[in-house]
Order: sequence, then structure tokens, then C-alpha cells
Amino acid sequence: MPMKYLYKIYLICALLLLPAAASYAAKTIAFTPEEQHYIKTHPVIKYGVFPKFFPIEALNKNGEHIGLTRDYIDLISAATGIQFQVSSSSNANESVKNLKNGDISLITSTSALFAEANGLVSSVPIFTTWPVTVTRKTSRNINTPEDFMEGRTEGRISITDYLSLIDWFEKRYPGVDYKIAYSPEETIGEVVHGRAAAAVVLSPTAFYYMNVIYPGQLKVSYPNNAKISLVMGARPEDQLLIDIINKVIASISHKQQAELTTKWIISDNASLLHNTQFEKYAYIVGAILLSLLLFVFYRYRRLKKEISLLGSKNNLELSVLAHELRTPLIGILTACEGLVLKISSNPQRERLSNVVHVTRELLNNLDLSLDYAKINAGSVQQKPRPHLLTELCDTTVKLFTSFAETHGTALQIRYLSEQCFLPHLMDGTLVSQALNNIVNNAIKHTHGGMVLIECALVQIDSKRMFSIEVTDTGTGIPHKVLARLSEPFYQGKQHRSENDALLPKGTGLGLFVAKKNIHLIGGHLGIASQPGIGSRVRISFPMIPAHYEIENPLPEGLYVIMPEDVPTSRASEVTQILEGCELPYYPQSNPPPASARGPIIYLHFDLRNNHWQLDNQQGVSIVIPCPIYASALYFAITSLCSEDLLRENSRTMPETDSVSVAKESRRLLMVEDEPLLLEVQQELFSSLGYQVDAVPGAQEAYQSWLQHHHTIIVTDCRLDESDGFELVRHLRKLMQETTAQVLIVGQSASLKAEDAQRAREVGMDYLLQKPIAREQWQQLFHDHFASEEKSDV
Repeated sequence: MPMKYLYKIYLICALLLLPAAASYAAKTIAFTPEEQHYIKTHPVIKYGVFPKFFPIEALNKNGEHIGLTRDYIDLISAATGIQFQVSSSSNANESVKNLKNGDISLITSTSALFAEANGLVSSVPIFTTWPVTVTRKTSRNINTPEDFMEGRTEGRISITDYLSLIDWFEKRYPGVDYKIAYSPEETIGEVVHGRAAAAVVLSPTAFYYMNVIYPGQLKVSYPNNAKISLVMGARPEDQLLIDIINKVIASISHKQQAELTTKWIISDNASLLHNTQFEKYAYIVGAILLSLLLFVFYRYRRLKKEISLLGSKNNLELSVLAHELRTPLIGILTACEGLVLKISSNPQRERLSNVVHVTRELLNNLDLSLDYAKINAGSVQQKPRPHLLTELCDTTVKLFTSFAETHGTALQIRYLSEQCFLPHLMDGTLVSQALNNIVNNAIKHTHGGMVLIECALVQIDSKRMFSIEVTDTGTGIPHKVLARLSEPFYQGKQHRSENDALLPKGTGLGLFVAKKNIHLIGGHLGIASQPGIGSRVRISFPMIPAHYEIENPLPEGLYVIMPEDVPTSRASEVTQILEGCELPYYPQSNPPPASARGPIIYLHFDLRNNHWQLDNQQGVSIVIPCPIYASALYFAITSLCSEDLLRENSRTMPETDSVSVAKESRRLLMVEDEPLLLEVQQELFSSLGYQVDAVPGAQEAYQSWLQHHHTIIVTDCRLDESDGFELVRHLRKLMQETTAQVLIVGQSASLKAEDAQRAREVGMDYLLQKPIAREQWQQLFHDHFASEEKSDV
């Protein structure tokens, strides 16, 4: 009973105190008749930005305005109905010149001092910052006038061409010489490249370059007391525009302003919000509610702890069980796949194929159980890396093509945006895992139909996001089942065909894991279905360009010449990909006019060998086997257009399929402690044409390599009596005295998060998770030695 009353007290306090948060809401804006007339007569306003002032504002490679001021412009546009159009410029001075010439009506970020000095009218401050000093991490801090005088002898002081910043520096450090740079990027670059001892910039850009562009290389001094307010500026004749902007800014709540600042400004903006009266009041309200919460939950803290311990124990047991089952199942699967190729009796082969499908389904269920255990244990963390969406999605299609064929189902993929072909920051593991689960479910419930994957760029809540839609023509899902379908272990009523009768029932975890993964990376998962027609599952997640990664963009003016004597089905595959990455193409009989500039890529289809050949104007060729994938075609085109290839006019790359990988001259060392897998993989590699030495442990591996000096080593990462990573480390030491290149591949039934780093440290060339298909081994060896032979040409 006491707990019940305490809970009621807590709810009453929350209802009484939380209405104060209403002050967060934006106020209603009342414009004067003159302001309303200005809005009506100026439906479109051109404005300029400082293009290299990120995160305050910048222009990305597509000429789009990004940064803090872009969000303010969007809010002003939403409140007034005015359409704001950014005018591109190469530097800040060009934007100011455009404003003075009347080419634009507004600049979105300048200092009040600069506006006053240039006869401009300015808005109320949109953001307040301060100057900081940036030095190399190995250097000492430079803060005092004496430090700057000493720093001048070590290298020049670099300062951004920003009037308020220069004025502050000259007053604070009189007599100190400095060098003016025209952008924060150039200012800090002087320090990074050793041409300056220190850089004086505004704090947001300092923290951005320190944390994102040059991580681990720079350090920032403590902020100075001086404050520099950033405002929007216009000519005096546009005073009404500034009045309108001021009213919109005044209507933005403290919470919304804080959210805008937190979204863009890294590490240094917290102190801006701590001095407002609302914050103090919020702290008091929060303290009261927190005290009540702590008191209420204190009574059952022990019970919660016991439940948590029980859940961890169950997850650990599930994880251990799944790991123990994976290894023998992989052995069974690999052995059966090898036998399928050797059995001539169709009934026996069909029966063995069923065993393969059942084993694969069991492995899939085990993997889902492991994923579920990781989610419950809270051990799943986002690790964004630069990835191409085309590469991730094409990998999924390759993985499930044979599975779809067993269901008589066509698996297709389309790319509807050029951004799918460019590098973006995302967790490739989480995205692939989610997509694999969704595609797996779609194929399971589709027989003799089609599963279509569509990748596009969409706008959701004013944010640009990637969207992957998986549409199937399967059995569909009843509406009452949809609401619970992404819950763990929930499957609803399944209609299983005769072909599915032999397969083990699923776990009901696929969509649950997919939804959790997508939520973790800030995205959404939605399902729509119609019984008897099919289903559509859509995942969307933020599109974060890899600005600071090296990209290999296509040159301007590039176009493709398509042959005309190609089967329609093959030609449509290529043209669909070219349209997705927005590459123009022309038929061979109707090329573009001679005035067209830019490199040309010629496509030819070899019907006999069933592959495409791409040639550039220098005679360099690349061969892509069918079926053709978007990522492979795009990589081939970028390779043919790269500057290195264009310079080598006299050199021609050998065709991919013409590279002769001399298997008979290669000896392979196989290290595996599981007897069944050792025997099966020895037979597999022998059938690929390699001379195989199979050993069960590390000591035998050392002796065998010292005797034969193998050019390929395949080892399990977790041997019973030793560690596969340490085996590779010692083998690499033994190889230091040899000049021959040795390919080392690590494999394991279960990979940990840190395994990839360990593999790189000890010298593994590849790290794979079992089971590994015969075709995957063939492709890996072929690509590795083909590239090796090309590099020797």
C-alpha cells in the first residue's frame, strides 16, 4: 500500500511541475502590415553563406547549404513561407561582395562588428562563441602574450580572416605578428602541416577539426572570456527582412535553440545554456522529480538486480549453447555440399540437398539466437564506417540468390539514387544483418514469385535518409498479426508448403533483430502487407556523407557507349544500373555529338563467355562476369576513369578472366582441430586444384610450413591447444627471411568484435566466418592472385 500512495504522489507532482515545460513551445508570430507586404512581394530570397565555415555553415560537394544556419533558414522559411535560395560562392569575401552588389539579399553568418563596419543591418545573435587557440598535440599550449611571442619564433601564428576575431586578437595580444588565412580549414591546416605554431579560430570550427578531421593530432586551449556573437546581415534597404528574421528567432523556444546547437556544435556549446533562468528552474524541477523517482524505485532495486542477473545467466547459456552447436553443424553442412557435387543419382542428390537446406536453416536460427542474446546483454554497439550501400546490398543478393532459386523465386535489386554509389558513414554489419533477415523472410514466404529490393534516398521529417524496401509477392500477412510481428519469438500462423515441411521452424527473431539494429543506428522499420498479395518491409536510416574520406568520384562529362547486339534482358540489367548512378549512355549507332567532352567507356558483351567487357579510350579493359552487380560495374567504371589509368596511355591492364592463376604451382596449408572439417576442407581445396597439407594443430603447422613454404595458409582462429592468431603472428616472423608472398586466411565459427583488429595486427590477409561456400573460396583465391599478377606486370 505505501508504494501505491508514493506512486500517486509522484504522478501529482509531475503533473503540477511539468506544465512549466510549455515555455519550450514556439510563440505565435505577429507580423506588421509592412512586414506582411514584404513577405508577399519577396516570395524567393537569395542568400549567401561562408562556404568553408562548418559546422556553423558550409556548402557540401553538391552545392547544398548545411550546418547550424541552414536549420535557422528552414525555420524562418516555415514561419514566413518565403523560399530561400542559396547562392554558391567559393569564399566568404565573394558572398559579401554579392551582398553589396545586390546579387543576394542576406548573408546568414557574420559578426555584429563586421556588419557595423560595412554599413549592414544585422539580426539578433543566433549563436555566441569565443576564440580559441589550436596547436599540435605534441606542442605546449599557447595562451599568453609571452607564449605567442615565443611561438612566433617556432612558426607563424595563423588566424582566420574574420574581423571580430582579428580585432580581438590585436587588442588581446598587441605587437604579435600573425598570418591571415581565408578559411578555418586553411588556418588549422597551417598548424597540421607545420607551417604555423598555433591557429586562432572560433571554438565550433576548432572542435570540429580536432575531433573529426584530425583526430588525435590537435589540442585546443581553454576558451577565452571574449564572446563573439554571430548574426545574419543585410543591406539597409532590407531592414524589413531583418525585422522579420528577428521575430522568428525570438519565437524559437530555448529548448529548440539548444537542440539546434547540440545537433551541430561539438563539445564546446554546453556552457552557453547553463546561465539562463529557465535552466536553473529546470534543474530544480528535475531534482525534485529525480528524488521522487529514486525513492520510489529504491524499494524494488534488489528485485530488479536479481531479474537482471537471471537474464544475463540465460543469455550466457544461450550464447554458449549456440557456439557449441555451430562448429559441428558447419562440418555437416560443408561435408554435404561437397558430396552433392559427386553424387550422380538424382533422388540421392535431392535428398542430400534437403539436408543442406535444413542445416543452413538451423545455422540461421542459431545466429538469430546469438543476435538476440547480444541485444539483451546490451553488447550491440554502433560502429559507423565508410560504406557503399550498393556493395552491402549486392552482397545480400549474392548470398540469397541460390536460396531464392530453390523456391523458384526471382531476386532483383534496383538503385534509384546516385548517393547509393558514394561512401557514407554507417554500421555495415548492423545494416547487412537487418537486410539479410528481411530478405530471408521474404524468400521463405514466396514461392514461384519475385522479391524486389529497392534502394533510394528519401526525405523523412526534413532529414535525408536512405530507404531500402523489400517487396515480395508471397502469401502476405494478416493485419492483426502485423502489430506483433517484430516482437521476439512471435511468428503468427504460418502456411508451410510441402517443400518447407522438412525445414525446421524459424525462431521468430528475424524482424525483431532487424528492427533493433535499425533503431540503434537512428532509423525506422515499417511493414505493410496484404494477405494473398504480398508484403513490403521498409528500413530507413540517416544518410551521413563520409565528407573526410577519400572518394573516387566519376569525372564530369563521362558517358557510356552501349552495344546494340545484346540480348534485351542483359542490356536492361546494365542500363538500369547506369540510370541509378545517373550516368548517361548512348547506343553505338547514335553516339553524342563531337562537342561532348569527357572520357568514354565502351561496353561489349561476350555471349560465349557470358561476361561484359569495359574499355576506356586508352585501351584498358576490365571484365565483369554475369550476372552483373551494380557495385561491380560502378567500381569497374571508376577504375577505368581514375587518373592513374588515364596517365598510363601505353599500358593495358590484362583482362580479369585472362589472368592465369597457376593452381598447380601453389601449395596450401590447412590448420583445423575439428576432424570432420579438416577432412572436408582438405578435399574441397584439393578439388580446386591445390596441393593440400592438412594438420590439426600449431606445432604441426610450423613443421609443415618450414618444410614446404606454402603460398596459401588457411587456419582456424580458435584451435583447442593454441590460438590461431598467435600461430599467424609466429608464421609471419618466420616468413621475414623469404621474399615470396604468402596468403593467410583466418576462419572461425564465431567472430568477436575485436577479431578484425587482431587479424590485422598479426598479419592475416582475410578473416572469414564459417560456413564458407566453395564459390567464395574460388573467388577469394582468384581475385587475390589475379591482382598480385597484375601488380607484377
